[in-house]
Parts: sequence; C-alpha cells; structure tokens
Amino acid sequence: MASDLGLHHSNPADPSLKDLNPVDIEVRRRLFWSCQFWDKAISLYTGRMPALTDVPDNVSFVFLDDSSEAESWSPFCADSVAMTRLAPGEYPTRKGHYVSCFANSCKLSVIINDIIINLYSRRGVRNLNGDLEQITTKLAAWRAQSPAHLKYDAEDLPEICPPPHIISQNLLYHTSVILAHRPFWSGPAHYEACVSAAQSIEKLLLLIERTFGFDNITCLMAYCVYTGASALLRDAKSGNADAAAKVQTFTRALRTGAKKCPLLERSLDIIKKGLFKPSPA
Repeated sequence: MASDLGLHHSNPADPSLKDLNPVDIEVRRRLFWSCQFWDKAISLYTGRMPALTDVPDNVSFVFLDDSSEAESWSPFCADSVAMTRLAPGEYPTRKGHYVSCFANSCKLSVIINDIIINLYSRRGVRNLNGDLEQITTKLAAWRAQSPAHLKYDAEDLPEICPPPHIISQNLLYHTSVILAHRPFWSGPAHYEACVSAAQSIEKLLLLIERTFGFDNITCLMAYCVYTGASALLRDAKSGNADAAAKVQTFTRALRTGAKKCPLLERSLDIIKKGLFKPSPA
C-alpha cells in the first residue's frame, strides 16, 4: 500500500509533488520510513521476507520538524499507571530524542533489510562472504555514527535505564549482529561474534529489568531476547554456567512479558525445548 500511495516519492523536486506543501511532504516522508521500519520488524518477528525491499536513493532521513526532539519522556503515564519500578521523582528528567531515535532506527532498518535479503532469502547466485563483509561494514559504520545520546555501551551502562525506545534500538543493533553472523557460526570468529552480542543483550536486559521490569516489553524487544537466547543455547547446554545464567535472564524476560502478551509463550517454549534437545553427535 505504501508503494501504491507513492510514499517513496518525497523529494520536493519531484514534479509529481509540485502541488504539495512542505508539511504534506514531511508527512509522506515520515509515513514512508514508518512503513519501512515496521515492515522489517514484522518480518523479523514472523520469519517472512520483507514486503518493502527497495529504498529510493532520493528518500532522505532528514526530518524538517524536530520540535519533539527535546520533549521530555516520563515513565509515569498517569497517576495510576507507571512503567518503572522507581518511585515518582526517582526517574530523572530526560529528553525523549524522538526524532533522532526514529531517524537512526530507520537507518538500521535498511541494514536489516540487507541482512534478510542477502543472507536469508533463497537466491540463485550468492556471494555470502562478500555480502557479510558489506553488512558488517555498514553495521560498524551505523554504530560509530549513531548520536552519543542514543548509544549505550553494554560494558559501561548507567544505573537507570534510558527510555524504552532508545534502549530498544541498542537491543536491535546487537540482534542485527547476531543475525549477520549466525549463518556462518560454524566458524569460531562468527560464533564468538554471536555470543558477544548476546552477552551485550543480556546486560541491557538487566538494566531494563532494574528500572522498568519486564512486564511491558514489546514484541520487538521480545524478538531481541529470543535471538540473544538462541545464540547462547549451545554453551548453556554444554555446562557453561555463565551462559546458563544469561539464558535464565532471557527466559525470565519472556515469561514475565508473556503475562500481558501471551504471544511470547511460543518463543519461550522454543528456548526451553532447545535447552533439553540432545545435541547432534
């Protein structure tokens, strides 16, 4: 539908848009990137190929109205609704960084599209090693160029978790690393990349748990949890106590989240079965 509506055309210089004012064009651009991002998120969660695979070169990540960037974010939605375990007043005032977070997530979705199409689709002629090299280069560049206020190092985390939409982006980055290397993880370097990314996901989850708990994790967060757990199952089954403890963090997150979203039970069941499934001889 996004393509049928022509949302991928948002360049003011496009003759077909000459009758639209700047607000109309801005709305089209935001709708286009919303469709692109959620297409990839749904693709990951459902295991299907993306519906939107082409990104025109002239579609910009720059959004003209950034007035919401500096708006504050609070985990307290109403007097009786709180998304945090902290008491009122304990969660510090923070900027939401809504626009920059959205733009950066959209950039990551383009790389995720490359991962799915190039590494997981059935194509006739494939150069997987070349594709992986390009993807890992793009992921590293995305991470390096991410604004400092959106980037959280798993080895140097704050005491209080940033807003969920920001920490989710960090979870999705590490998940993308696992997805990029997983087809090659019979090689030690690729396996270690998956394990390292899963360990980072677990540390981010512990930060989320301390501040917010796992009651309100989103389906996208749950997918990141599931992917992180899958990367550590082999070590956990082989008796690695550290890996087993991290898998327990992952299952705790899914089990708690499933109380409000029963859909997560399926991911939890797969992880549990994977723990007890005999390893290949």
